[in-house]
Amino acid sequence: MSYQSTGKVKALTPIETVGNGHSKRTIVISETNGQYTNDKAIELFGELADKTNVSPGQEATVTWFLKSNFYEPTGRWYSSASGLKVEVQGQAGSVQQQQPAPYSENELDSEEVPY
Repeated sequence: MSYQSTGKVKALTPIETVGNGHSKRTIVISETNGQYTNDKAIELFGELADKTNVSPGQEATVTWFLKSNFYEPTGRWYSSASGLKVEVQGQAGSVQQQQPAPYSENELDSEEVPY
């Protein structure tokens, strides 16, 4: 199940390298519903992180999904929002930037042996 958030881009972190050389960055979308503002920090991985070119203050729609992982040593659950698509609203129309498949930390690199 995926969700969509539309609002002003509050922040876009620099690209960092994680795991097996994968790109990662975070986009923060600020939604305003009535008198309350709701900020969502959504992680972008791989090609989507590399190709997303948006500036704070621009209007954007981010399609994302929620994932959770259990961490045995602490006995706690951790959740994060991972982006699937970013649509930047511009004066000359909208530009779509899409990642073919979400990055999963459990996926093997093509060079890794599966045994």
